[in-house]
Amino acid sequence: MFEYGIVLARSFISFLVTIVFVRLAGKKQLAELTLMEFVIAITIGSISASATVDLGSSALHTAFGIATWAILAVLMSQTDLYNRGLSRLINSRPRVLIDGGRISKDALRLERLTMEDLIMLLRKKGVFELNQVEVAVLERDGTISVLRKSQFEPVTPRDLGISTEYRGLPTTLILDGHIQDENLREINQDKNWLLGELRSRGITDPGRVNYMAIDTTGSIYVDVDGGEDQGGGDISSGEDKGGEEGGDKQS
Repeated sequence: MFEYGIVLARSFISFLVTIVFVRLAGKKQLAELTLMEFVIAITIGSISASATVDLGSSALHTAFGIATWAILAVLMSQTDLYNRGLSRLINSRPRVLIDGGRISKDALRLERLTMEDLIMLLRKKGVFELNQVEVAVLERDGTISVLRKSQFEPVTPRDLGISTEYRGLPTTLILDGHIQDENLREINQDKNWLLGELRSRGITDPGRVNYMAIDTTGSIYVDVDGGEDQGGGDISSGEDKGGEEGGDKQS
């Protein structure tokens, strides 16, 4: 029984140590990791897991190992900023797979990709016909960037001569039933104003609100658990209720 307690304690400590060093190494989504960054992440996880169940290992040695790999991750990220040559040596460089609408078989061979792989990557970008592609680049993280031929690009308001306005980001006021006090201060409003806006929509309990936000035009959107408030009114509103501009922030 004592050993289970040790495993539990070591698991908790390893978890905390891993979080600290991973945060120091920076944050990227898994899909954005380069090959070497992915290897480092797997290694740090393996060291932490081994320390959890191997009661004969030293906790100090484990922390030192995690720290070493985390420092390597930081150093690698710095090479992107200060030494492009070394960065390309470690992480390779983006490679053009399609240029001018023509597929480069040499590039596919160097990246060990088949035509099926290329077609799959293009489908993930919403491209189902190769003749629509002007340029396709395989990025360092394994994703593909695609430039369509001009005749296949979506039409934009600019193409149609339609003027647009700045929209900005909405400010979250309530999230999962919790009032975002800091965001209220950002738009120079208080809780009484917020409750008044809810009452005007027939909502008396902020805890029932899944999401409430105000955009830069003062338009307020409210989504309530259950779809309708107690009075049976429509609680998803785009009406202009006033309010100051603010950025999208969630606490």
